[in-house]
Amino acid sequence: MPAQDIYEFIRFQFGKTDFDHFTKNELLEPQNSLTLDRDYNDYIRVYENHRKLISGAGFFNQINYTYIRPKNSWQYGFTVNMGNAKSEFNNQKSTTSLTGFNNYTSRHWALSVAVSDGIALWGAGIKLQSIENNIPIQINSFPVSRNQAMNQYFLDYIEPSFGTNIIFKENIKLLQPILFYSVPLNKSILLALSFSQSRHTLFQQLRYSNNSNIPQLTGSRKINFDGTIITNSADITITNNKWHITPRLVIHDSRLNLDVKNILPVDNTLDLPDLGWLTGTRRGFDIGYTFTNGNLDHQINFGFMTVSAAVNISTPVLGREILPIAHGVKADLAGKVNTQHLSLSKTWQHTNVFITGNLDYSHAYYDLTIKGDAIIEFGLTSVPVDAPLQYHLYLGELAVQTVYKLKQYSIGYRFRQYLPYLKRVDDGPINFKPEVKEPDYKTRGGGQHRFTIVYNFN
Repeated sequence: MPAQDIYEFIRFQFGKTDFDHFTKNELLEPQNSLTLDRDYNDYIRVYENHRKLISGAGFFNQINYTYIRPKNSWQYGFTVNMGNAKSEFNNQKSTTSLTGFNNYTSRHWALSVAVSDGIALWGAGIKLQSIENNIPIQINSFPVSRNQAMNQYFLDYIEPSFGTNIIFKENIKLLQPILFYSVPLNKSILLALSFSQSRHTLFQQLRYSNNSNIPQLTGSRKINFDGTIITNSADITITNNKWHITPRLVIHDSRLNLDVKNILPVDNTLDLPDLGWLTGTRRGFDIGYTFTNGNLDHQINFGFMTVSAAVNISTPVLGREILPIAHGVKADLAGKVNTQHLSLSKTWQHTNVFITGNLDYSHAYYDLTIKGDAIIEFGLTSVPVDAPLQYHLYLGELAVQTVYKLKQYSIGYRFRQYLPYLKRVDDGPINFKPEVKEPDYKTRGGGQHRFTIVYNFN
């Protein structure tokens, strides 16, 4: 997954669903330019005694053409953006239960068009993206219980049912249209509105080899995960040519629906065709302002979200102990999220060299409750879960950009360092960390290098 998608996902946790588009002031100045960007992303490197166990890195390339021209009292412009990304993740040298190699590619295309009569602005845009992911996974160890009945009727069947090598494939399509509009409320105040909807169509597939004690179920098998993620957002901004402050309000709503289908062998009636579903919602708002004073900017935002999710999922038939064996789980997750964001930016100029420094801090507090229970057979029992999940997610960003401008060219380099940190603060019984002491790992990464070339045709 390229940094653009990884960090968009992280920013999504803070309620940010930005889609760049023209503003009224941008249409006032003619422009005819071509921009080329190339990123190198150092996601993560994990070492043990100077030996690299985990690595993740990738490249991102994009080209952007912008054309803005006034015609009499009208101004119009359009921008076209195209790009592709490729990244790899490898933890095959680690000692974790699951190891593998991830090969991720994506392509995108975007168009934005705007027109202004000098008073109001109208515009529209669209973004298309295609994502492909292929992950061969090696299962190095399987769970074992101290309860012999749990082993006999459940856990002992996992390895023969799924094998030690599985492949996860993913194909995601994004369609995101946007409409935007600006209108003056009086001689100094401008109201800007935008509305967008992003629709991710998900197709994911798990491929494995079944060697259970039911001959009709053996051989190459597939489980499909089909669904959609739909996000609607409305953006309201007010600008005043007498103010240094620009207030902004963003309202967003997201919905996830996912179905799990078991692809059955021909003429098979012993297995389950439908394995369950997953749903989720996220609703909230983000309010804040941007302060501009010469070369110094700062931005402050506060957000609130409610989140919920429900899952009802079952395993395929794992095998037979007189009767076919299959187990499942039902769970619900609900709660709220509070977010804060602070950004500082300053630009220095020396002749044709411009240096910009950015410092960003974001924080999100998750106050969630999870309720769930296993659906298990053959007299097996489980303890229902009703527990809190409370987390603090911190994200720091430090960036420095240098741009050298000539008459028609400009060349730029930007380094950005991301510093994420997740801290759990509840005392619930759910534990995601292993009970054994982990080795002394050293984790590095989070850096992004961007090289930019701009050519102005004017």
